[in-house]
Amino acid sequence: VVAHGIDRTNTGNHDSSSGVHGCLLRVGPGSAGSTGSAAGRSCTLDGQIYLIGGVGEGWNFLARVDCYDPKTDRWTRKRDLPEAASASVVQAVNGIIYAFYDRSTFAYDPKADRWSVRARIPGGFESINGMAGSLNGMIYLFGGLSRDTMCAHNLTLAYDPLEDRFTS
Repeated sequence: VVAHGIDRTNTGNHDSSSGVHGCLLRVGPGSAGSTGSAAGRSCTLDGQIYLIGGVGEGWNFLARVDCYDPKTDRWTRKRDLPEAASASVVQAVNGIIYAFYDRSTFAYDPKADRWSVRARIPGGFESINGMAGSLNGMIYLFGGLSRDTMCAHNLTLAYDPLEDRFTS
């Protein structure tokens, strides 16, 4: 179901390990995730896979969020991001999904199905093809490509979700 630029409709077992992946999404007719998208991001939380944002038909950026439960083989539409985002960076930590896009940070609480706006990302970080990892409750953002020149950045930022603060 989730693949790097590949239409996969028969994936067999699903890996529920944490991760962030660029994806092209194609699923069966009538499901919540039946819209094709590219440049979205995914992460896992509590055994479910969340697909966040991306680019849809006509290269329109998407705010759409879908959740796949591999145990029931069902998709559920979740509350949209506060703004459309393509090639964002997402990471789950402490039961919350964080999405970093341009200079915006959003936090998603899946139990409340609610997004909140968090601290602005300091200048220099670009979410295009950026990466994230978490350790000891902190989220680390790495690299990315500039929108203007598509040149890679050698940048690392640490985000503390409890303090809602970035440090370099």
